[in-house]
Amino acid sequence: MKKSKKFQDTNELWITDTVSEYEELLSSGLYCIPLSKDGTKFDGAPYVLEGELEDFSDEYLYKMLLRLMGKPWTILETKRLLVREMTVDDVDCFYEIYEKPGITDYIDELFENPLDEKIYTKNYIKNIYGFYGFGLWTVILKDTGKIIGRAGISMEDGYEFPDLGFVIDKDYQHIGLGYEVCSAILEYAKKELELNTVQARVKPDNEISIALLKKLGFKINHTLHQGYLIALHTYA
Repeated sequence: MKKSKKFQDTNELWITDTVSEYEELLSSGLYCIPLSKDGTKFDGAPYVLEGELEDFSDEYLYKMLLRLMGKPWTILETKRLLVREMTVDDVDCFYEIYEKPGITDYIDELFENPLDEKIYTKNYIKNIYGFYGFGLWTVILKDTGKIIGRAGISMEDGYEFPDLGFVIDKDYQHIGLGYEVCSAILEYAKKELELNTVQARVKPDNEISIALLKKLGFKINHTLHQGYLIALHTYA
């Protein structure tokens, strides 16, 4: 079996359930994802569909095509913002945001050398997005296309629940964008990721973020864990 799916404004995605056809398609420079119906092994394939082709929606196959092409997924949109996966090209914009006074008071700094940050981001895209299907994303102002921050859901070592994190450019704070993007991400986590609980870590003197988390419906545990207060958002 060898079939192709065409998507508007993108290349063609080929799907096959035989190793020989998969290798032939790859050698022809085509985007291809194998389909394993009976446990067939496709060595070296970054993604493998398991089951029947009809089990997978066009939206899912389109996302797999973007993965193979190295293009970011659009995660969600709000009234003022677009949230998509990070790209290596975003890193320079992140440095412009992170170098402003006060931004790194409560979050980790970027690598001192931008090249190291770009290598880290490239690996993050491959390993974290590819494994979990979620992570820290880029936040863009829709009206101008300007990158104004990062936000998303991450898995952190030593913690039970996925972690909500965000940073907004200092020039765009205090106009409700933090609440706007975080509330949309929480809704996405419920509907698309089917999460039952999301946590957030916050420093005890970060009064602005504590107030935001309470507004978002988080319950604050005032016992410190690794220097953080842990806030939990549990979906009804």
